[in-house]
Amino acid sequence: MLSLDQGTLTRLWSADPYHPYQAVALLHGHFSLANSIGAMQPGLAWHDGHVQQVWGLGVAFWLMPFQAAWWLLGGHIFPDRIALGVAFALLAF
Repeated sequence: MLSLDQGTLTRLWSADPYHPYQAVALLHGHFSLANSIGAMQPGLAWHDGHVQQVWGLGVAFWLMPFQAAWWLLGGHIFPDRIALGVAFALLAF
């Protein structure tokens, strides 16, 4: 299942970085990723003066505890494919 997104099993981050960025934004108390139109990238939307990702918040909420623990251990952005593997393991259990 982890290799279905056209990656290898050893790659720790998905090709789409917006879910981890959204988790970081939520931990900082923001729903938006940025407040500057200069931060616009493909796959993002501009609404009410903020840059938003358009894929929903479910994955970001799942990543939040992993990201918070990662920060306590001194990391920067948590490898989201590890959280995906945990989700698949829980589903299999």
